[in-house]
Amino acid sequence: MVSTNKPILQRVSAQPSVDLDQVFKALQKDGAVILENFLSAEQVTRFLGDTEAPLSHVKPGANYAEESLRMFYGYKTKRLSDLTTVSSTFRRELLDHDLVHRICEATFLPQCGTYWLGGAEIVEVGPGERSQPLHRDQDEWPIFKLVGPDAPEACLNFLVALSHFSAENGATRIIPGSNKLDHSQECDAVEATIPAVMNSGDCIVLSGKTVHGAGANRTDDRRLGLVLSMQCSYLTPEEAFPLHVHPGTAETMSQRARSMIGLSSHFAKDGTGLWQGVNCTVIR
Repeated sequence: MVSTNKPILQRVSAQPSVDLDQVFKALQKDGAVILENFLSAEQVTRFLGDTEAPLSHVKPGANYAEESLRMFYGYKTKRLSDLTTVSSTFRRELLDHDLVHRICEATFLPQCGTYWLGGAEIVEVGPGERSQPLHRDQDEWPIFKLVGPDAPEACLNFLVALSHFSAENGATRIIPGSNKLDHSQECDAVEATIPAVMNSGDCIVLSGKTVHGAGANRTDDRRLGLVLSMQCSYLTPEEAFPLHVHPGTAETMSQRARSMIGLSSHFAKDGTGLWQGVNCTVIR
């Protein structure tokens, strides 16, 4: 059973000198940690400027036949992907963010090998949106649900607040400690969730094992966030980046960022190579 005592999410200042031990102790204990001032106000403004026009053309809701999927993606929620193409701020600064890679390297390299970008999208939760069904991101790959909390970390989600996140406007809700629970348990203990209240520019890092979901927006304002999902490179990403990122765009990116979108060979732990190609740079 999940404890009814609701802890306060731990917060760490996202400075270059941040103590990763503090970050990982919080992730191990609660399955989540908030990095304060992860992005500067100027970076947030530039990123929103990059994406304002394409986001304005996105219609709320998802065009799926299954009602369960429409409910999951939201009826009054907009989602903008292909951020590598539409935003130079994303591909040059967010995808190449030193702290993201320090956390990912310490998480994935010893357990799984190399890692890459699973998907990235702006999520705009509109006024009147209902709460999202609770879920674990790691369940996207069913084998991890069978293994449970002792499985390697399949993915880490960096959820960046691009506007203020409050309990009233749809802040992501999580069940602290759910990363350590048997994954055969149902993810429906709404009363055990707490909101990730954040200022614009803050970021919550979520284990793929942590039960969470966007909250209901009971205000007249939109809630804007960026989801940046990093995962083991032996798992299929949500977005097929090599198919839609133009080669000319990729050439403007650092080698590390290019590797994140599949433009390099990758290596699973103890493996001999994945995603290899004649034009791929080998990154180990």
